[in-house]
Amino acid sequence: MAKRRGFGHIKMSERAKARRSDPANDVVVDGVCENSLILADDYDEELMAEMTGSSICISNWERSGPAPIIAWDASFEQYLRERTANLEAVNAAGFSWYPWNVIPSLTTDFRRHSLLATSQQSRPSCAGFSAGIAYNATAAISIALGQPMLYNPCNPLITWFISKGGSYRGGQSISTIGRFVNEVGNFPASLVGTNVITVPSDYRQHMAAALQYASGICWMPAGPVQDQVERVIRVARAGLGMFYGNRGKVSSSRTDSNGVRLAVMGGSWNHAVGWNSYARVRSEEYVGWWNSHGPRYTAQDILGMPADGAWMNRAILAETLKTAAGYGRIGIVVPKSTPVPFTGTGAIVQARNAGLARA
Repeated sequence: MAKRRGFGHIKMSERAKARRSDPANDVVVDGVCENSLILADDYDEELMAEMTGSSICISNWERSGPAPIIAWDASFEQYLRERTANLEAVNAAGFSWYPWNVIPSLTTDFRRHSLLATSQQSRPSCAGFSAGIAYNATAAISIALGQPMLYNPCNPLITWFISKGGSYRGGQSISTIGRFVNEVGNFPASLVGTNVITVPSDYRQHMAAALQYASGICWMPAGPVQDQVERVIRVARAGLGMFYGNRGKVSSSRTDSNGVRLAVMGGSWNHAVGWNSYARVRSEEYVGWWNSHGPRYTAQDILGMPADGAWMNRAILAETLKTAAGYGRIGIVVPKSTPVPFTGTGAIVQARNAGLARA
């Protein structure tokens, strides 16, 4: 396997280290940490510059090689269009590609574990969970697309723990966790279990397996809020999970006139969250937002999303993105097994073979 230079040579300043060990990151509110995301700092700026500077065109990704940092360029935009067309073909054939429908309907030939998401509980590990849940959802959707993949979801605690140098204390940043899910990988829950409080003592034995499930990462270009809203919708239409940080808290949920559960903004936090699905109901477009605080969003939803998340329309996306830039760029997960889109026909055949749920 080809070896790509990592980013471990970038040295973290004492200020950056101190910010990542601040006890304020560990404060628990209503059973969970909600202020454990670090604003982008000098280390993150240098790391992001190196990651984007080393990015490759997605069409040049060799399947047998390491998971790369992927450039947002014309080739990636074409990749988004092709995935979107394929997902539309899956829908037209009568199959659901929402990850919460895909996972339980997969036969054991395609699934090693049923986990999609779980609460981070009292650990300040939201950065790891935002990227891990995005990976799990994208893997499930990619199987619905006909990708030759096994659904083997990750326990996000382990990669986050490694990114912290083996510490459970203090928060983490978006760009740093993006680096680690790309370089170290995602640890399959089928091997390391689902304990989100304590890392198993033998986790080092599974480093090679984690690397096999590493995420290719594309960093969304920076830009005005309305441009970011449209980019988020385009990526969600293509069935790719995203992770990001913001200050605007989702405090509750409500059901709109279309019967869709909407996120309700209120209050503040320093928190990493993500998006992992897309829907159109009548003429309204929605992006599925997901948190790592457990089933807290209980308004009715005709789309069946679990109570771990809610939907965002354009207005709510704009609200949540107002403060996102301060935490760095939005990370987009591209699973290692999906550098080349499959045809819509192949996706439909895979859906039937895997036992996917009907829409």
